[in-house]
Amino acid sequence: MLTLLMILDAIVCIALIAAVLGQEAKSDGMGGLGGGAETVFSSKPSSSPSSPS
Repeated sequence: MLTLLMILDAIVCIALIAAVLGQEAKSDGMGGLGGGAETVFSSKPSSSPSSPS
């Protein structure tokens, strides 16, 4: 019984990995974070000018 559960677990894990890797890439950055990762990890400066005060 334990062997059957381990085999089922391995199949589910492989299916989940395939589902994640099979998705199309979106240019929204890191999903729910609103694309903030693009501005943090980008080499371009942000488009909004910041004035020193």
